[in-house]
Amino acid sequence: MIFRGAETRDLPTLRRLFSDWMSQDASVVNCLESFSHTSKADSGLECQILEHEGDILASILSIPESPNAKRILGFASSVAWDGHWLKRFLEHQIMDWEDQGIRRVGFRVPATADRQLLGLLRSVGFFSEGLSSSLQLDKPARIHLCKHFLYDTIDEEHLLDFLKNVFQLLGYQIREEENAFSFRPTPTLLLPFLFAPWHKISRMGREIILQPPIRRIELHELETTFYPLRVRGVDEKPLLLIMDGKSATRLIDLHHYELDQRSLFPRATLCRGRTTHLTDITCTHPSVARLVRKGLPLLFYVHRVGAVGWARVEDWHLDDPTLIYHKFPQSEQWDKHEIESRVAGSGPLAGKLLAVRFHWFRPFRRAVSFERMKALDDTFHPQRTRTVSPQLFRSVLQVGKGE
Repeated sequence: MIFRGAETRDLPTLRRLFSDWMSQDASVVNCLESFSHTSKADSGLECQILEHEGDILASILSIPESPNAKRILGFASSVAWDGHWLKRFLEHQIMDWEDQGIRRVGFRVPATADRQLLGLLRSVGFFSEGLSSSLQLDKPARIHLCKHFLYDTIDEEHLLDFLKNVFQLLGYQIREEENAFSFRPTPTLLLPFLFAPWHKISRMGREIILQPPIRRIELHELETTFYPLRVRGVDEKPLLLIMDGKSATRLIDLHHYELDQRSLFPRATLCRGRTTHLTDITCTHPSVARLVRKGLPLLFYVHRVGAVGWARVEDWHLDDPTLIYHKFPQSEQWDKHEIESRVAGSGPLAGKLLAVRFHWFRPFRRAVSFERMKALDDTFHPQRTRTVSPQLFRSVLQVGKGE
């Protein structure tokens, strides 16, 4: 799978792919008809595509609304919306917008759109901001979706104040309560004949509770909704994943390199095609299983190269290796001898293996070598999967990003 910018030669395919959007929105027609290298530079039009073996499988068409805001005009796919690769495609697009410093992306989706499309958008952080409708039959209602980008790291103990500020900035009414707050949409923004009840967010021990309905707000939900926001859990430490070059190449874009070169990865740009990996599961020793949570940072370390990038935990599975092989088709590509070396040999986890699925992988501009990491923390040693201190993680990110 290749993620790249569209070119003029793609126009015939894009017209077919966006035919439904073109019939409902004249701006999609105008953008595609004026599509050229010159007009894209002038208008800020972006058209990203997902390609497999020469076929365009999906495309996102967007234009700027302000220097730090985008609007999606259309998102089209040639297959069903429930494909795992479509979520990865959206994540690549979101990370490109992150590179541009975008703060907000809006998308007006026809209310008649496939429910799976709406579910896919919500899975990467889009949420509904309302509905626009018309009494004219030829103008269908549209659901207004939005993705907000928060470039910040917050501590778990400050979540209540963080959420209160977020709801205030989004225009909700806020009612202060002891160790809690209630919120509801401003009545002036509601449609006729509708009213909005109060919802309450409160702290119960370390947990943040929403009611109604009564449920816990998970840290990874907030991190996805406001990506690239990162929430630091109490006493939480990122995990260091150790792997060889062969294993790393299966999972991420590990470019050819010389051991003495200064930069492992070139600067990613919108004009450079990038491989979208569907194999996003790695196996490791289960000793760290109790420390894993969704959204936890993962630092990728390749032998003889150094730290090459980081990602976040999407899910994990602790099980017998044969069951993991059966559960994940990707396991056919794993080196079984390497896997066996990572199975716990004794203790309560004897015979178990930890499989970690990750997402939001971001390569560093330059690899952070073993020597550099030792200079940052003289206790560092790349043994099997282990935790690293938040301070070392921040320092490695700064070096890898070239800051």
